[in-house]
Amino acid sequence: MKSVHKLPELTATLIPCEEGGFTAICNEVSGAISEGETKEEAIANLADAIQAILEVSNEMSARKLRAYAKHFGKNRRPIKSKVMERA
Repeated sequence: MKSVHKLPELTATLIPCEEGGFTAICNEVSGAISEGETKEEAIANLADAIQAILEVSNEMSARKLRAYAKHFGKNRRPIKSKVMERA
């Protein structure tokens, strides 16, 4: 199930390549890098890379949550809490 999320503005850094085309990097999203023959293509490819990174990250987070829920569902322990009063 896919969902659409409004994301904050991201910055694309475009670097001309010696052999032609451009490399696009997004500093706000770790690992987001792409290339294209034109600036527009490099930015479009970068957007695809960012989307793929976020989808994988979301899936990994969901797997971790399911694993935690499975573990703690079998090993339930009461959570002890202590109320601290402010001085």
